[in-house]
Amino acid sequence: MDKLDKIIRKVVPQKTYGEAARSAEICFIAEGWSKCCFKAISYSNGVLKLSAQSSSAASELHIIQDELIEFVNTKIGRKTVRTVRIINRG
Repeated sequence: MDKLDKIIRKVVPQKTYGEAARSAEICFIAEGWSKCCFKAISYSNGVLKLSAQSSSAASELHIIQDELIEFVNTKIGRKTVRTVRIINRG
């Protein structure tokens, strides 16, 4: 069974794929990587914005953010995410 992003890419030309759809896909992938310690809020211009559940989760996320960036970029197939911005909501 094809994943939704692969189906969308086949059906919708890349030029009309849209920044909103790309942002949603990146946020979905990032949240799939996490173990519920953060929520992906948005993606825009290379910046993935995340909300941490607590200050300790924000600290841990800051330490491992490079791994998250690499994971998302690997799943997307190109270097799209350049940095992570962490917001502590706890």
